[in-house]
Amino acid sequence: TLAKSYEKDSKGDLSLAIINVYGRAGEIGKLSYINNVFDNATPQEQFDMIAAYIKVLESVNDTEQFKDGFQRVVKFTDTYKKYGVGQQLLPVFTTLSALKKGKAKAAVDKLKADLTTQAGLVDRTIEEIKSNK
Repeated sequence: TLAKSYEKDSKGDLSLAIINVYGRAGEIGKLSYINNVFDNATPQEQFDMIAAYIKVLESVNDTEQFKDGFQRVVKFTDTYKKYGVGQQLLPVFTTLSALKKGKAKAAVDKLKADLTTQAGLVDRTIEEIKSNK
């Protein structure tokens, strides 16, 4: 894809644009790129890419991959809690949880268990944010 051709030298707004493309497409194969960009971004860039990052995580079925990515977002919300970041992201987290639960209802066996576990992780984060922990 065109986005892939820009990955190597991307920074700032270009990285954000690429991650938005991957987010819309649910490109879970690009998680290592997205994780790397997120880890090396400024706090403002991280905040700007969270919605797209979550869109990619919506498509992740493997719980370990999901945890790895979601924990980055949770760490960010914890770090910037005093600025109300968690509160701002509650709608995004609520949507993520609902999507995982909806997919779990239609799934069977291990996939159902993985999606249910992922929804549980998101729900715990939502409860922590609401209780201001």
